[in-house]
Amino acid sequence: MYKQAVIHYPSDERAMKQINKEIAALHCAAAVKYMDTLQLNCHQKVTVIDALLCDMQQGIQAANI
Repeated sequence: MYKQAVIHYPSDERAMKQINKEIAALHCAAAVKYMDTLQLNCHQKVTVIDALLCDMQQGIQAANI
């Protein structure tokens, strides 16, 4: 494990958006890889993704209230 880290937050909004897109893509790839290890069939994967999307949508709506 690292003892020190340098965290850089670019002041350029465009660069920050690109970093956020890359992080989201990494999380999606990790989730898909994890689902593959569970050996789910296509229907089960769709069900899991739909449930996650509903949970995310509810979380966003709750945050906006």
